[in-house]
Formats: sequence, C-alpha cells, structure tokens
Amino acid sequence: MKVRIIAMAIGLSLALSAARANPLLEITEVTATSGDFLIAQLGHHPFGTIIGGSEEFLFTLPAGYTFIVGGELLELREPEGFPPGGGFHNVNVITISDSTTLQWNSEALGFGSPGPITIMNLIRGPNGQFIDVKFTDAPEPASTLSLLGIGLAGLAWFARIRRTAM
Repeated sequence: MKVRIIAMAIGLSLALSAARANPLLEITEVTATSGDFLIAQLGHHPFGTIIGGSEEFLFTLPAGYTFIVGGELLELREPEGFPPGGGFHNVNVITISDSTTLQWNSEALGFGSPGPITIMNLIRGPNGQFIDVKFTDAPEPASTLSLLGIGLAGLAWFARIRRTAM
C-alpha cells in the first residue's frame, strides 16, 4: 500500500512539473560539407527565420514573439576550438540586436562557456507564455571528438570480427 501511494505521489509530481515547464526553443549551429548552418526548432518543428551562412547568422522570431533582454547575451565555446592550456579560444558571440532579432557570429576569440547553454524565460509568446532557449554548437565533422568516435567504432568492429573468427 505504501509503495502504491509513493508511486502515485511521484507520478503526480512528474505530471505537474511537466505541465508547468516552458516550451524549449533549440538553436544549434551545425557544420556540414556544404558549410555552416543554423537550425532553430521549437518542439522539433522549424521556428522563426534564419538568414546568413558560414560565420554569421540572423535569427528572427515569428510575429507576436519577443526577446525579454537585449544586448550581448553570451559567448558559447566552440567544441573544437579551445587550447588545452586555457586562454582565448574560438567562441560564438550571441547578441540580441532588437526585440525580435538574434545575431550569431562564429569564430570570434573569447573565453566563452562550454555548451549547451539554456536560458530560461528568454522569449515571450503572443499569449504571454515564456519560452526557454537552448544554444548549442555541434562539433565539426573533422574535429578530434568526431575522429575519436570513428576510431572507437572501428575498434569495436574489429574486436567483433576477431571474436567471430575464433
């Protein structure tokens, strides 16, 4: 009986916390063979308008949505662009230039924080609801992290072949 009451309390708590959570807008810079591009998704659906490419993007909110703050928002560290000893490294400078436009500049030098970074209540929707924003810079395909993943996959594949050959 006690276990059932505890399980119901946990379930109710999770349901209430999920119901109160703000929607999450995910803005991610991705590097592909055709160049860099920015993706903005709200609930896994495209959101807003993105223009630019390569190293500089402008993201504009749809009508009725506004940013709560203005000015330089943050420096987001590029996953492949920091020296092991510290100091300056490649960052993305993210600036809110007006109430509906965000500017994303890549390859600047700075001390930025590692990502992803989520900022709560950054956008207000047309009905007064708040939207949280998560900023991410995906590692470049040729980065050390990607090469490490490919190397580990190759080792696992060879280990599997060796086991099946015995």
